[in-house]
Amino acid sequence: MIIGYFQNRTKIIFILIIVSASYTYAQHSTYWNQKASMYSILPNESNEIIFLGDSITDRCEWFELFSNPNVRNRGLSGDKTSGVLDRLSEVTESQPAKVFIMIGVNDIRHSVKDSAIVTNYKRIIEKIKSDSPDTKIILQSVLPVNNDIGDSKTTNQK
Repeated sequence: MIIGYFQNRTKIIFILIIVSASYTYAQHSTYWNQKASMYSILPNESNEIIFLGDSITDRCEWFELFSNPNVRNRGLSGDKTSGVLDRLSEVTESQPAKVFIMIGVNDIRHSVKDSAIVTNYKRIIEKIKSDSPDTKIILQSVLPVNNDIGDSKTTNQK
């Protein structure tokens, strides 16, 4: 009877974990889910230097730019500060030497409140410091936003 209780409880906890993970991934695009999944299965190395951010990070060949085998690109197009929080454990599990963070332009573009962006940044920094205390954190400035880019009225004009 007691064994059955714990087996059922374990099954319930497992189901809750799966549902929770599914909910987190459901909040993001297919591209985000696929890329975040890929990052989670890549091997960790010591002394990684991680570039973490959105499409600006994602679209750069950091390894080639710096000719450093320790450099890892963990940029994800369309990502926001909340998305970085959702996938931060994958970044910190390698205990990287450095993490360069440039995130927030998509938050601004999607009208996320400044206070929420700041709160998420604080949580990102706290989690890195907590999970990987020796990691040096480098915050990069969010680039200026041009709200006209991507607007069909301005992009299709000649």
